Amino acid sequence: MRRLIGILLTFVVVAALAAAPARAADRLTAAFSLSGTTGKYVVSNPGTSDVTGWKLTFELPSGVTASDPQNATLTQNGTKVTLTPAFYINTVKAGGSTDPYSPAFTFSRSGAEPTSCRVNDANCDGSADVPPTSPNT
Repeated sequence: MRRLIGILLTFVVVAALAAAPARAADRLTAAFSLSGTTGKYVVSNPGTSDVTGWKLTFELPSGVTASDPQNATLTQNGTKVTLTPAFYINTVKAGGSTDPYSPAFTFSRSGAEPTSCRVNDANCDGSADVPPTSPNT
């Protein structure tokens, strides 16, 4: 019985480890560009599988608002902005991007730069999250 439990436990661990790269392969990236007061995010899929269903969030400086979205719906709560893609760019093909229908919007003042960009709760530049440090270090 112990041997069977050991084999099953090994199988579960191996299956969990094998699933991790599959999630990383589905990761999207997003690049921001600014022209005057118009901002735009081009969302790209460097993976080998299509990704359906994504959401992009970012922070704006205090007092700056985003409005007039194109190719997405936009909600803003304080400084946090969420972009939900229009149905025609909801799926990003493997190796493709949202261009030329990328989400665009207008800022209330020029020069505003978004920070803390996340697409599907991962960093927009594709980098790994930095784990928090211990308060004792």
